[in-house]
Order: sequence, then C-alpha cells, then structure tokens
Amino acid sequence: MVEWVPAKNGEAIGQLGTEGGVIIRDEEWPGVGRITLERKRTEAAITCGLYGTSSIRRLRRHRKEIKNTMP
Repeated sequence: MVEWVPAKNGEAIGQLGTEGGVIIRDEEWPGVGRITLERKRTEAAITCGLYGTSSIRRLRRHRKEIKNTMP
C-alpha cells in the first residue's frame, strides 16, 4: 500500500495555496508526488505534482491517466 505522509511536516496547512485558496490538506508520497487540497469561499481546488523520475514518457503516461479519470 502507498504510504502518503504530510508534506513538509504539515507546515503548509492554513497557508495560501497556488490556486488562491487556504490549504486544508497537503500530502506527499516521498520521491513520487504531492497532492494538495485548497478551500476557497465558494469552491475548492486540488493540485497534484509528480516528480522523482527522469522519464518523460512515464510522466506523459501518468498525465494521460490522470486526465482520463477526471470528469
């Protein structure tokens, strides 16, 4: 099972996120990626970053998989 942990020891919680909302959840799969949930007054945002690989092919595949799961 994947072991997600608080990113930066939870230091970003309550801070302003990249999408202009307040960060309410921020987790990292060490060496693989990070996912952040932000809350705004009337909406929310999820940002996701993948890293830790030198293969552009692999990142393209992950990008396509993520896009295919979105509504």
